Amino acid sequence: MKKHWKVLSAITLATLITAACGSNDVDQKVGGDNQTGYETPDENDSKEVINEEDVSADLQFSDGYYTFTLKNTSDKNIDFTFSSTQEYEYQIKDQSDNVVYTFSMDKMFGQQVVEKTLASGESEVINVDVNVFSSLQPGTYTLEIWSMALEAENLSSKIEFTLDEVANNLEGTYVGQIDNNSVEIIDEDGNPKAFRLTGFTNEFITSLEAEEKVNYSYYKQNEQLFLTAIHSAQ
Repeated sequence: MKKHWKVLSAITLATLITAACGSNDVDQKVGGDNQTGYETPDENDSKEVINEEDVSADLQFSDGYYTFTLKNTSDKNIDFTFSSTQEYEYQIKDQSDNVVYTFSMDKMFGQQVVEKTLASGESEVINVDVNVFSSLQPGTYTLEIWSMALEAENLSSKIEFTLDEVANNLEGTYVGQIDNNSVEIIDEDGNPKAFRLTGFTNEFITSLEAEEKVNYSYYKQNEQLFLTAIHSAQ
């Protein structure tokens, strides 16, 4: 089955990284006027409520990635409608249940209507942007995430995580890639350290040269160092 998209504006200020399980065929349609031939959905149309009886929501941490998975467990196609390019929201709470961060608080999203269809038995896996972890204090937190679809009702999941160490905007020397998933950086004290890459830092590595001075940020979880930002210090 195909996953169908309708994007009804050409403005895109933020892009959410989405990987779909199942077919790789994605139809994306831009526009909503007489010139495009695509139908603009009527915001007054009644929307069928989507809840956990038809779609399961699951947040997992695996191999350095936090992933939010929505799976259509019903025997019918499920339509999702979003009022912007933001497809998910999350909050991080400390052990006292205080909200310390909300995903959308420091971001901008394109104001456009986006429609998606998830076929019966199909899953969508979203890599969750958790680069903010390096800005938190060491400690134990709860991350709760939910779908921003207008029809969604209780499509949420949460996970507890512990940050053993965090650091922001450090200076060091980039050595190079160890493998496809990790790099080596020598810190200011001359100690070489291995850092795991995430889907949000991979793109910055290709522009760096060996022995280049860099600024970087990371967090430590489960005895591993995860790189959240890196760029040339020059």
